[in-house]
Amino acid sequence: MKEAVLIIDDDPDLLALMASAFSSAGFDIHIAADGYAGSKLFGQHHPPLVVTDIVMPQQEGIETIRELKRELEPPKVIAISGGGRNGTADFLRWAKELGADETLLKPFPMAALVSMGRRLLGSDPGSSRRSPA
Repeated sequence: MKEAVLIIDDDPDLLALMASAFSSAGFDIHIAADGYAGSKLFGQHHPPLVVTDIVMPQQEGIETIRELKRELEPPKVIAISGGGRNGTADFLRWAKELGADETLLKPFPMAALVSMGRRLLGSDPGSSRRSPA
């Protein structure tokens, strides 16, 4: 069974890059441009992994993380941020304190993001392509 990821970011170019990286790694992909849309998609698909930006319109990432972590079966969450008026370190620290499993500072290598996601899900990097012994 394929792993699935919900990616939430208001930057369409970064969203496309992250979706491509996870898709190339064998994940089923769901994407949303803000936390409100992301929360609705999570309710429909219940992916085990969510990557969310912090600073977004409609519903920001901190509120989204808090919502997701109240689910009966909460996903693993990677919070990403490139900053804002109050500084990136504060946003990522708050995200971690409020339930994010990992945080990642923008910009980051796509391979590092996918690797972090695999680690959180407990999947071996080659396990989806390996045949049983």
